[in-house]
Amino acid sequence: MSKYPLTRLIFGREASIALAGPHIFVLDSRTGNIRCSTQNISDQSQPHSGGPIQFIATDVDFVHIATIAGDKKLVVWNLSDLQVLSSREIPKRATGLTFTRDGQTIIVSDKFGDVFYYPLHPPPVEETVPPPAPPEPEPSTKRSSLVAHDNKHGELILGHTSIITTFLLTPDEQYIITADRDEHIRVSWYPKGYHIERYCLGSTKFLSALCIPQSDHSVLISGGGDPSLRVWDWMSGKLLGEVPIFEHVRPFLKVKPERKVKGGESGVGRKGRKKRGAKEGEAEKPAEPKAEGGGAGEGEGEDEEKRQNPQTEEAAERAEQQSSEPEDVLVVSKIASFNVEEEKMVLFSAVGASALFYFAYPLSDAPPRYVDFGKPVLDFALGTEGNSIWVSVDGQWHEPAAVNITEDGDVEMSNGPEGEVAVVRHIRWRDGQFHESATKDAPPLFTALNSSCLIEASHKDLAALELYSDLAFLPKSKREEEGEEEGSDPGGEDKQKDKRLGVRALGRQKARMALLRKQNEELEEGQGASSSTGAKGGIKKMVCLRRGFCVNMKGKFMVKV
Repeated sequence: MSKYPLTRLIFGREASIALAGPHIFVLDSRTGNIRCSTQNISDQSQPHSGGPIQFIATDVDFVHIATIAGDKKLVVWNLSDLQVLSSREIPKRATGLTFTRDGQTIIVSDKFGDVFYYPLHPPPVEETVPPPAPPEPEPSTKRSSLVAHDNKHGELILGHTSIITTFLLTPDEQYIITADRDEHIRVSWYPKGYHIERYCLGSTKFLSALCIPQSDHSVLISGGGDPSLRVWDWMSGKLLGEVPIFEHVRPFLKVKPERKVKGGESGVGRKGRKKRGAKEGEAEKPAEPKAEGGGAGEGEGEDEEKRQNPQTEEAAERAEQQSSEPEDVLVVSKIASFNVEEEKMVLFSAVGASALFYFAYPLSDAPPRYVDFGKPVLDFALGTEGNSIWVSVDGQWHEPAAVNITEDGDVEMSNGPEGEVAVVRHIRWRDGQFHESATKDAPPLFTALNSSCLIEASHKDLAALELYSDLAFLPKSKREEEGEEEGSDPGGEDKQKDKRLGVRALGRQKARMALLRKQNEELEEGQGASSSTGAKGGIKKMVCLRRGFCVNMKGKFMVKV
């Protein structure tokens, strides 16, 4: 019988927390004994009804736990006995969850691009006479911005025009740093998020992980779909350096996204869509029938050629199979800093990769090092010992079946090595690198996590976890990228292309243009007299957008490249 993997690990000096599907385990950090869990709570009494818990966080003092599942409910628990203290609905599916340092505020980001804060304990509901219903507004096709941000339980901090994938509070909690699927990193005031302090621009793909190192709070490390991690001075928006990682991660990528079907006999994909160029209301032209003479002759000639050259057909089939194989996709899932023995390290993991990677900080020319666990890494957390890391892996994952042909021509299927695999690993820093601990040398908590916290799960339960959904969800499809390219004409000259864009895409376009103009104005003011040394009648230096337009420092568009 399959068992739930431990998708989230949190460690404290007195208590540790493990998340297994819809269940929470609170364990004693020293002895490994289970203090309490939700395993014995009946399904009717469970506060979450939407499958597995997706996000979990605890306050600094390990007094309260906050969770969010697919039912879009924010549930607050008492950590000592897992008693439910409150349950509130959130407007959209969450993408992030954290507590503030004082433990009295919970911050949640969602897929609509908003960040809200909620008080730890919701205010009491006063019974009042409901006011008379207002008159119904006239029907409109436009969606009100007030309705889009409506939240009766939380207060809006800020909003993006794209999905917020991750966020964090700075150590002094004066700023909140958010990242989205459209390559933006924004530094805003907290809690007055409408004051935007800075943007960190330069990423070419989605962002999925952020980290401020313990040793240097002025630095931000970001990662996502780009082949490198980027190091920023987040107060100035300046890029300080890059750490190439893709070629080092690629050999350990065990999980690949399913290839999206564009269409065909199954009708999946572009079914029902009209061909480009077809006018509205105009039916697609049926395929022209082949001529009776030449068409049949050509088909017979091709069949005869295939019969005479079977190797050519086999080579074509192999080439088609290779082209249909999914590509390696990089999604950085987590970044954290680690200080031990005067060594300052940065650790990171990638979705579907079987290794945990680390490199020294400040940056050097040395490539990232790794510890390979043979199974995809789901989460990692710093231990309380000061020199150890706990790593959770997907124990149910196994290598794809291999086909072996025996000398007699029989077909044998091989699924790789079988047997029980520890779902939680423990590594220690020793002699300048990480080493995996042997079972006999691991602390008592190690045995409890690999035995007492494992719950049986069906294949349907495991599929509901969506462990590797970010591999397909975060990367943009070619159609999305082409759609932005088509509508990215900032001058508004091509109105037909703008009509094909939605409200969100137009909002992103306007935000990019406004941001670029602001940065160009700041750059022009900073250069002063040095800028006037260029060619007459203008400024020599140009700034190029990634979307394909080149502008001068006054924000006027010059040429489309």
